[in-house]
Amino acid sequence: VTTAWTLCEFARYPEVQQRARKEVLGFINAAGGLERALGPEGFAMAKLPFLEACVMEGLRLHPVADGAVIAHTSNKPFDMLGRSFPSGTKVVPLLKMAMRRDMAQRFGWEDLEEFRPQRWLAEDGGIDRERDKALLTFGAGPRVCPGAQMAKKQMAVLLCTLLSRFGSIRFDEALSGPGGSFVRQQMLTSICPKNLHLVFEEHVAACAENWAIRVLCLGSWEEDVFSQIPEVVSQKMGIGELEDGVEEEVVDHHDD
Repeated sequence: VTTAWTLCEFARYPEVQQRARKEVLGFINAAGGLERALGPEGFAMAKLPFLEACVMEGLRLHPVADGAVIAHTSNKPFDMLGRSFPSGTKVVPLLKMAMRRDMAQRFGWEDLEEFRPQRWLAEDGGIDRERDKALLTFGAGPRVCPGAQMAKKQMAVLLCTLLSRFGSIRFDEALSGPGGSFVRQQMLTSICPKNLHLVFEEHVAACAENWAIRVLCLGSWEEDVFSQIPEVVSQKMGIGELEDGVEEEVVDHHDD
């Protein structure tokens, strides 16, 4: 769910999306390809500080469960905001509000409704681990979620894959509204995005094979399906040089 929200923020802030993509592509090239980069020996969050910062900012802005994960019961009476509460009172902190107040006081952050991953970076370009401790999405202390690091790595791997594969992630404005204005929070088992529809545009270098698959799925071959393929992709696929026998074989396969 938080990955979907982070993709939503990438669509809202294309300059952030492009910076993350640049880092990801550099990491993949240095590793010798996507498979090696994301393998158990090649993947390391420390090599992708801005992408990790994007993950953390997504978790800060859009915690999956805002409060239910760290509910407590008071073991003695207490006062809060001018009111008295008895022992045994159920206390459910709202994570987003708690983090906002804490971070504003500790770090002087003011633009807390904006998606700004750079707020998590230290002067040396890595993650500021002191600020990292203020991220309460997975709880804190001895009851912190044991799967926190795994969840963050899963998000990073998925975002890394999508950013490397697609050259643009944007809103389908017919369904999500201009700038994603129709997107809303929806409480199901977690806080999910409603009316979020994204368009993923592939890198030219990556899409030739997928276009070949799509051509086979476009329906009636009476239509000029090859005219729907971008010229630069057609050249990469060699569509213009297909022999009659090859095209005939594909058509027969489609009819079957």
